[in-house]
Amino acid sequence: MSNEDKMLSMMETIAGKVDTLTSTVATMQGNIDTLTGKVDALTTIVTEMQGDIVELKQGQAKLEQRQAALEQRQATLEQGQAKLEQLVTETKQHVIIIENDHGKKLGAALDGYHQVYGILKEVRDRVSATEAVQEKHDTAIKVIDSGLRKSG
Repeated sequence: MSNEDKMLSMMETIAGKVDTLTSTVATMQGNIDTLTGKVDALTTIVTEMQGDIVELKQGQAKLEQRQAALEQRQATLEQGQAKLEQLVTETKQHVIIIENDHGKKLGAALDGYHQVYGILKEVRDRVSATEAVQEKHDTAIKVIDSGLRKSG
């Protein structure tokens, strides 16, 4: 084989290898383009996620503010409940005092009622006795009047 043939053969081999390399580079370029598209998609997703994270942090801040407000309201409610419990205790004490006072007064009123009832009974008995005497007197007066009419 002559040098020219060897060179031609080598050039053909080199040309084949260049074609293979060109094909490989084209495939790699396609892969790079695909990767670039995927990186762009990931970049978009990351950007959206960063926006979501900002919104989540803002929402968390609002929740923390509302939680603080709820804790303040709870403290206020607990203070109000303590005041109500104190008022209930004081009211119970006042009711006990009033019940004791009324109990004494009711006892005195019942004693007074019994005394008045006893006096009333005595007065009724006297009125009944007086009515009986009056009836006897009325009868006696009628007898006397009828005797005077006959004699007169």
